[in-house]
Amino acid sequence: MQTRRNRSRECCSPKVSGAQRKASENGQVADLIKSSGRKNNESSCAFEDKDAEQWPLNLGTEAVDGGSIDIEGNQQTVTPATMFSPCLYDFDAYSFIKTLPELSEVVPTFRQMLLPRQTRGCPPTTLVLGLDGTLVHSTLVKPKEDHDLTFTVSFNSVKEDVYVRYRPHLKEFLDEVSGIFEIIVFTAGQRIYADKLLNKLDPSRKIFRHRLFRESCVNVDEKYVKDLSILGRDLARVTMIDSSPHSFGFQVENGIPIETWFADPSDNKLLSLIPFLESLVEVDDVRTEIKNRFNLQEKIADAY
Repeated sequence: MQTRRNRSRECCSPKVSGAQRKASENGQVADLIKSSGRKNNESSCAFEDKDAEQWPLNLGTEAVDGGSIDIEGNQQTVTPATMFSPCLYDFDAYSFIKTLPELSEVVPTFRQMLLPRQTRGCPPTTLVLGLDGTLVHSTLVKPKEDHDLTFTVSFNSVKEDVYVRYRPHLKEFLDEVSGIFEIIVFTAGQRIYADKLLNKLDPSRKIFRHRLFRESCVNVDEKYVKDLSILGRDLARVTMIDSSPHSFGFQVENGIPIETWFADPSDNKLLSLIPFLESLVEVDDVRTEIKNRFNLQEKIADAY
């Protein structure tokens, strides 16, 4: 991959210092989070997941009032514009991937894995799912059409109602894949929103074995990229489905793009993926099958 000018180490978050940690513990607020779509007419049209199982993640923890502490020890303030996964317009994900720096240039060499090891009863193949645009569509504005659920979130002492619509065939899809994959939700959305939504989708926590949120993403040019190597899983057995292809830019060979869903009731993209996903369980390396099926490397090569 080509390296963007003037960008190598500036994307890498430094080690958390004692002073920074103390400052975050005292509730001192650093700069507001910059949503990745502000320069692209971002709207609060989508959200992503938030809460991971309570393991000692060194890429971010929950802060007071629903915010989060990033790897630099800064408390990130949550606002309606930053709580959800960014919606990007006029954004060429493949051009972005083409000029991504090497992963080693933007993250520390030695990092703690985000997840515990798989248990004996866990399926050996992992399926990572995005949330907003991939599985659901959420909004702060009550839609004219029917919605599947609503809940309230609080940020900065302000309460907001969130309205959520499920992508068609979502429950059928989750029922099918949860029996053959270790399911992980990895979202660029804030924990304060996504965890509540996932609790509604999976109240018994039998589907989503782990949940990862924005604080676990790598921020490159104000775009959130999900590094799969930090999961602690064999990448030959990891597949990711996301409506934002740049999200798997560091591991394109593991990524399956899916069209962003907003409201189309006739959509069947989730159902159509099930046969292919079932076939991946039987192979030694999912990356070969994904490359042959989607050929994203060619799209990246052709991008400007």
